[in-house]
Amino acid sequence: ASYQGNITAIDLKQGQIAWQEKISSIHDLVSVRSRIIAIDEKDSIKGFGLSTGAILWQQDGLRLRSVSSPVVLGNNFAIGDFEGNVHILDSKNGSFVGRKKVSNRPILEVVSKGAYLIVLDDSGRLFYLSSS
Repeated sequence: ASYQGNITAIDLKQGQIAWQEKISSIHDLVSVRSRIIAIDEKDSIKGFGLSTGAILWQQDGLRLRSVSSPVVLGNNFAIGDFEGNVHILDSKNGSFVGRKKVSNRPILEVVSKGAYLIVLDDSGRLFYLSSS
């Protein structure tokens, strides 16, 4: 994915573009359950089919909330926002599964390790969360 560009999947065996969709993003992409999760420039979250590139769902509940890049958390994914919340969303349909307020500061980064999340806010504080 690229800013003011497209998300592009490349068939590595043939060296050709498998599919391409227009989306402007500065965030990392994640792959969960045959879905590519991407966030556009207005923080709209989209689930693309891994093999087809078709938009399977779109979640606008976090629009303009300065979200972090998504990270995989089991069959779900996690995203931080500017109010210090960490949101867990279902990768199958984009619905909200959970939310936890961890800081009064914006969340800059979320990292996953198995069933755990490490969250960094903009004051430099780290939080360690368990999904169980």
